[in-house]
Amino acid sequence: MTTRMPVAGPSGFGPRPSMSYFLYNEDGGQSIARLYLDGNSASGDPAEYPAKLYPEMPKYSEKSRWDDCTNAPSSDFFYAFERFGFFTNHSWKEVYVHEGDGRPRRGSLAELVAAFNTGCEIKVGIEGLCSDSKKDAFPHVAFIPCGPGYYHTESMVFYAGTHPTVRVAPSIPMVYESGNWDCGSIFVRTDGFVEYWRRDPYSLEYSKQNMQRALRWFVR
Repeated sequence: MTTRMPVAGPSGFGPRPSMSYFLYNEDGGQSIARLYLDGNSASGDPAEYPAKLYPEMPKYSEKSRWDDCTNAPSSDFFYAFERFGFFTNHSWKEVYVHEGDGRPRRGSLAELVAAFNTGCEIKVGIEGLCSDSKKDAFPHVAFIPCGPGYYHTESMVFYAGTHPTVRVAPSIPMVYESGNWDCGSIFVRTDGFVEYWRRDPYSLEYSKQNMQRALRWFVR
């Protein structure tokens, strides 16, 4: 979850502005990273902390806990739901795939542009997006919805900005740990150029990272 601001239902939002970056694995395991946005950053160093007990929530079992005294605490846990299900949407259509240098692999740039011109939603799959976040990361693709899109008619390059993004170092199952995740926004182009406007979870400072990646473009 990349857009969830915590709600203290039913009264409203929680006491501190923050983001709750929940993630869910197919084995029922879950993780959460909390990014505080109010500038009242804690002064501690990233570290592992003992897992907590929650006697008031008997179905909640915390497995590991990280960075309590920082601006970006996280934990790995299991909640004994009676049923755990995933829902999928098959309406997305892959229309164009290209290499990191922009060479077409399959599909058509013209079909992507035509769908964009008719108001279709755009989603992009970025191969190896998190490869720099963990040494020897295995092959992976990150699928991210796009927001604003543009087509440069002279250079014949389509480009777009993505929705807010959370990167987590690839692993199975996927979990949050100290220093293995960050967040930000991404700019993608059909020549393979990817710019990541990275936000450091601990300092909240921004920096830009540029890379060349193979991209898969989807529309609906």
